[in-house]
Amino acid sequence: MSTPTKPQLFAFEQDNLLANVRVVTSALGEPLFVATDIAAALEYRDAHNMIRNLDDDERSTHTVSTRGGDQELSVITESGVYSAILRSRKPSAKKFKKWLTSEVLPSIRKTGAYQRDGLSLNKQVELQRYSHKLLSDISKTAEPHIRNMLYQDLQAVRGWLGTDTPPLESLIISGVADNSLEIAEAFFNAVCYLEQNGELVNQHTPKTQLAVHIDSFLALCEKHNIPMVKGRALTRALRQSPRLIAASHNVNSTQVSGKVLKCWVFALEQTIDVVEQPQGEVQ
Repeated sequence: MSTPTKPQLFAFEQDNLLANVRVVTSALGEPLFVATDIAAALEYRDAHNMIRNLDDDERSTHTVSTRGGDQELSVITESGVYSAILRSRKPSAKKFKKWLTSEVLPSIRKTGAYQRDGLSLNKQVELQRYSHKLLSDISKTAEPHIRNMLYQDLQAVRGWLGTDTPPLESLIISGVADNSLEIAEAFFNAVCYLEQNGELVNQHTPKTQLAVHIDSFLALCEKHNIPMVKGRALTRALRQSPRLIAASHNVNSTQVSGKVLKCWVFALEQTIDVVEQPQGEVQ
């Protein structure tokens, strides 16, 4: 259990929606946002529904001081908040992003972990570590909006430390993110090929969306000798697909009555051409 932290409280108001957003600071000086508060502000069904679409390094737990005593709460990183904003289909998301970047983060930098005056050696070390983490996060994503937001934070942290910030264009996207479009295209091509050759890939009934059970899909790829990336590289590429609706969503199996599968759900394309068997290896 982490050391209990008293949160900073920020009020977000949109039309008839009023949401209090609690922010705590990690041991590395990184702002962490209470997941239930962010989910309420972005009008997600619940925090679990929002968190399950985030990467493991974007979510964790933290001990937060509350009126009812110290509680272990789910929290998400700044990068996780940006991901949640981009996936929200609610009108409030755009206003929330502007509020976050223009009011909340500047206030945190002024009064919290980023305060420059009288920085202790430990605080400087924490900020340096956070700077390295921001550099890593920027290199892991190809999404322009997230890269720009993280870069603004990096500039602020480097400013407090009195060090120069490298140009954004010099921060090369890592190999995983760099070929995400290629991996996602190979995935959807393989789905089309398998379906057209008699394999049941889409678990969604009716066929108004595409629901894929990843383990079953990969097994079919091996059966048909279709090269396919596995593990984190595949899931990271799929998370960046504009067709993604939900990750790890419960779907009733179309093959076994009463069986529920954890599927990735995507929007269907308008038209699907006949696809030849995928060739070559996707790295």
